[in-house]
Amino acid sequence: MSETLTRKQRTREKILDSALKLFRKSGIDGTGIDSVMKKSGLTAGGFYAHFKSKENLIIEVLDTALNQAAGRLKAAALETPADPARGLLDLYLSAKHRDNPASGCALVALSTDLARRSPAVAEKIGGYLERWIGFFMRNGYTRTQAVQQVALAVGTLTLARMLKGQDLSDEFLKAGVDSSQLLRKPSS
Repeated sequence: MSETLTRKQRTREKILDSALKLFRKSGIDGTGIDSVMKKSGLTAGGFYAHFKSKENLIIEVLDTALNQAAGRLKAAALETPADPARGLLDLYLSAKHRDNPASGCALVALSTDLARRSPAVAEKIGGYLERWIGFFMRNGYTRTQAVQQVALAVGTLTLARMLKGQDLSDEFLKAGVDSSQLLRKPSS
């Protein structure tokens, strides 16, 4: 029994991984259950043994992607203990992050598709953004400043990715980094 559960869990993880890759590449609305299952090496009929609906899959994929992102951002913050917020922003607003949407911020990669999803998806996104806002607040920012930092970072990365390969993309990244400095908490 436990081996069966383990096998089922591995299969589920494989489906989630395949879906995340396809969603980032083709968008949520451009990816069907059949293509997710095919990429997973499974038949489409097996999907419902793991997920109630495509919406359920989206919520779980989003949860996986946001937790992965949170781990990367936390690691970047820990690398700069004197200024964790700077470490997080330097990673998030980097050319490397911009140039790798397949492994970068799912909110930016999927923002248009996510805006059309259910209230449960919006709640998942809101919870993640609250965690990010809380990080800034724990590092001395007011809530208003924290919300401004998150909005600036996500907006900057969105524009920079749209313009990838153009000088204007680099200008947006630089402007985002420079502007984030202006939103910094006052020195004590």
